[in-house]
Amino acid sequence: MFHGFGELKYRNGTTYKGLFEAGSKHGYGSLISTNGYQYHGDWFKGQKNGNAKVRYKDGSTYEGFIKDGLRHGLGKFKDAQSGLELIGNWVFDVLKGEVQIVGFHWVFSGPLPTNEGEALAKMEYQDGSIYRGEIKDFMRHGEGQIQYSSGEFIKGKWQQDQHVFNATKFD
Repeated sequence: MFHGFGELKYRNGTTYKGLFEAGSKHGYGSLISTNGYQYHGDWFKGQKNGNAKVRYKDGSTYEGFIKDGLRHGLGKFKDAQSGLELIGNWVFDVLKGEVQIVGFHWVFSGPLPTNEGEALAKMEYQDGSIYRGEIKDFMRHGEGQIQYSSGEFIKGKWQQDQHVFNATKFD
């Protein structure tokens, strides 16, 4: 029975290097699969549990808490395909509640958008401007207000990030 630090090689080429207790992965260890999946983190009685860094076979990454092999608790997921970074509380692999989503030119803060891409949120942009209001697909869409870094302030109804109806402008 393994006990202490060791290395385990599976027939499929996957390797585990880390701590064992009574024959089970227990403590800190790294599992590296031949398909590109990597897990570097805590284990408890053979299960992935605790703080970890994970790299999925598609190149996406996760850093945060894991419970029974699933994202669970505070964590940060970066999607390799879209480049979006999702930060928040995970419940058995599902992001829930208030989140922060980091795009290339903006940071979204608020409840996770609906399946239609709609939310009431705060959007902070690279130029220092801040929008608070309704969004759709991470664009200003619906009632909201933006304050530019110059101090200029526009309130109104937005459509697809640009057109403002019934606008009120303040300097």
